Formats: sequence, structure tokens, C-alpha cells
Amino acid sequence: MRNNVIGVLIIAALCGCGKKELEAENKILKEKNLQLEQEIAQLKETAEYHYQQGIAFKSDQDFLSAKDEFLKVIEKYPTSQLVTVAKTQLTEVGRELAKAEAKKIAEEKKRKEAEKYRPRSASEAIEEWKAFRSNESKYRGTVTTWAFRVRGFTRENPYGYLGDNSNYQVVVEGNNDFTYQAASMFYPEKFPKATEKDWLVVTGKYSGLSSDGMIFLAPTKVKNEGFRE
Repeated sequence: MRNNVIGVLIIAALCGCGKKELEAENKILKEKNLQLEQEIAQLKETAEYHYQQGIAFKSDQDFLSAKDEFLKVIEKYPTSQLVTVAKTQLTEVGRELAKAEAKKIAEEKKRKEAEKYRPRSASEAIEEWKAFRSNESKYRGTVTTWAFRVRGFTRENPYGYLGDNSNYQVVVEGNNDFTYQAASMFYPEKFPKATEKDWLVVTGKYSGLSSDGMIFLAPTKVKNEGFRE
């Protein structure tokens, strides 16, 4: 029994020593890792490092990151021989960023323009109709595209209803001094003839309200999709 107890104590002592040695080794490894990280950080803080990073980002077309790296070379290492070439690279990157910004602006302009000519759904058109009625001065001149069914004529202009709700009436104005019907004779490509129950897709500017509450559109484009249920 006594021998067994002694054996257990020896094993425990050995395990304790092993644990301490392992902790000591881990501590040494952590210190070495920290030292290595510091050395890597010091290596990074050179003009050469930032310049090469800039070149790599430029190659990947990450021009914003490239710009940051070339600026670091110029601002942090003003006496470096790489400053001159970094400035050249910065100019090239600036041109690419300007191109990207111009492209972004053009695409946004194109998207907004396309939105004008996108036929609104019945629910979208009705919400716009309500907004136009609620604040005529604010929305006057707004360009939109509505589809509606012709139900008759007012002052020889086609008029109809958005969806099937007779509360949302819209009138297509004629061209300048012409009524719509007259304009359709002179400008058939812009003002196609319309008859009862035809569906018109109209792109136009909101121009105001009639005395009985109809909304007027001054059209820039009218498409007659004909009769459909």
C-alpha cells in the first residue's frame, strides 16, 4: 500500500514538472512570435514596402488602396528615391479613379433616365397620382410613365383611368396649340391615334390639374398598345 502511494506521488511530481516545462516553452514561443511580428512590422515600415504594395493594388485595379500606399511613400519617406516614381504612379491612379467616378456618374444618370421610361405598375402609378394631386407645385414637371386605358376624350385629348379605378383619371395633352387628335395627324410617331378601350403607355411631364380634378400629362412619348382585356 505504501509503495503504491509513493508511486502516485512520484507520477504527480513528474506531471507537475512536465506542466511547468510546457508552460515555460509556451512562454518562450509567445515571446518569439511577438518579436517576429515586431520585426515584420518594422520591415513593412519602409518606402519600398509601401511602393510595392501600391503596385500590387494597382495591378488588381484596387486604385483606392494603391493611392493610399503611394501617398505613404511620398508623405512618410520624403527623402526616398521612390518618391518621384510614387508621384508618377499616384497620377496614373488618380486618372483611373477619375474614370471610375465618371463611369459611376454616367451609369447613375442612365439609370435615372431609364427609370423615367419604365412603365409604373398600377399601384405605383396611383401612388404617384395621389402625390401629384397633393402638391401640384412641388411635382409639376416631374417625368413619369403611366399605362392607362382610354375611356373617352376631353377637349379631343385621350383620357382614361389608371387601373380600373375611375377615381384616378389622367389626360394626355396635345402638342403645343394642337389637340391630341390633331397632333396625331402631324406627328404620328409621337402621338399615335387612340380609340376607346386602347391601352396607352405615356411618358410625359406632369403639367397640372383640370378644373374637375383630372391630372394632365404633357407627353414626350406615347405608345398605343391597342385593345386588350
